[in-house]
Amino acid sequence: MPHIPNSPAHPDITRPCAAAGLDKYRALRSFTAAFGLTPMRYLASLRMEAAREALAAGASCADAAWAAGFSDQAHLTRAFKERLGMTPGFYQRAIAGADPADALASSPEQVRP
Repeated sequence: MPHIPNSPAHPDITRPCAAAGLDKYRALRSFTAAFGLTPMRYLASLRMEAAREALAAGASCADAAWAAGFSDQAHLTRAFKERLGMTPGFYQRAIAGADPADALASSPEQVRP
């Protein structure tokens, strides 16, 4: 996609819209109808997936947050809790093969259903 710049926090959609011959509101509605998410929610899901991959590769929470485009580690933690119901540290321990009971006991900030 040559018209989309490389991922600022708030991407400018005017160039892709102009290339498609749409005004930005029609493009936003079309995107939401096609993907079931707003463009910002889609971007947030891409960032979350990038952070999950970084954590799985052994990156620290701060490094994973920075690499995925979050403003800081706290922002990543809030997004993780909201979307996955757990903290990044808990996720990292869980996928590392730690005993789930140990991971749960060591993570008092874990959001429980």
